[in-house]
Amino acid sequence: MNHAKISWTVAVTVVMAALCILLRSCTNNPWPASISEDDTYFTSFSSEFKTFDPAVSYYVHEGELLDSIVEMPFCYDYLKRPYELAPMLATEVPQPIYYSKDGTVLPGDPP
Repeated sequence: MNHAKISWTVAVTVVMAALCILLRSCTNNPWPASISEDDTYFTSFSSEFKTFDPAVSYYVHEGELLDSIVEMPFCYDYLKRPYELAPMLATEVPQPIYYSKDGTVLPGDPP
């Protein structure tokens, strides 16, 4: 009887140890350990990307991805008042030319 009790205890201990090892190796991390240990930011998206065309992209996640791929030609200089355009990819900000109804160039900066 004592021998059966010892073998039962050993069997339970082995099963518990196997379960502990199994549960320790199971994680909810979908990325391999070599990638997870790097300085990589992982995120999820609630829907598929609709377009990567910067002219028609309106979804927030598309914009975040496009900002890291495509450099825009201009940005706003928010520290100047009133706001001014500042060149990013462009070499300079083009100056607008205003025309009247008859096609002549208007001088200065008309309203």
